[in-house]
Amino acid sequence: MLQIARESLSNIHKHAEAHWAAVTVAFLNARIVLRIEDDGIGLAHDDSPPMHYGLIIMRDRAHTLGGELRLTNRAQGAPAWK
Repeated sequence: MLQIARESLSNIHKHAEAHWAAVTVAFLNARIVLRIEDDGIGLAHDDSPPMHYGLIIMRDRAHTLGGELRLTNRAQGAPAWK
């Protein structure tokens, strides 16, 4: 989970043009939930863009841990990383 958080924050720094980012960790329904949000420009769509290896690696790491990676754009255009 630490590597997923690091890669997410690195992506935000490099690509999102964000002014802020927030990381929250919670225990919900017997699962650990890692949520990373920012106020950046967002993605063109919620799917992983082609050739974006950081997102592919984060998804693979989440699956290895028995979890899932979900990417969504907030209404303001900033992605909410879950």
